[in-house]
Amino acid sequence: MKTAALTQEATSIAFAIPDLLLAQSWALFHDLRMVVELDHYGDADQFEEALAFYRPNSRSRRWLIWRNPASVIVQPGIGRSMRFDCLAAALDCLIPCAAGQVTDLCCEPARGCWPD
Repeated sequence: MKTAALTQEATSIAFAIPDLLLAQSWALFHDLRMVVELDHYGDADQFEEALAFYRPNSRSRRWLIWRNPASVIVQPGIGRSMRFDCLAAALDCLIPCAAGQVTDLCCEPARGCWPD
């Protein structure tokens, strides 16, 4: 008995090797664990490759990052997704937001990093 193959097309593309090295170095510097999830499935999307970042000794994901031909998308564990032109800009905006000015339970993103 044959099983039906998934025919849904991926909504993302893989990261370049230099981007993966950058993400891995960034994660190590910020004491995070990076996992490359291949053929990741979201709510209604299929991702060819997604980068998941976890806190040490935690099973809950802090961020999920994937890219499409036009942008890099960051989905935090809680909150709205954000779009960036490149992975470097996305990573630059993540940790500095945590050190940003807190106003009314919101962190003001650094350098124009606003959610969609």
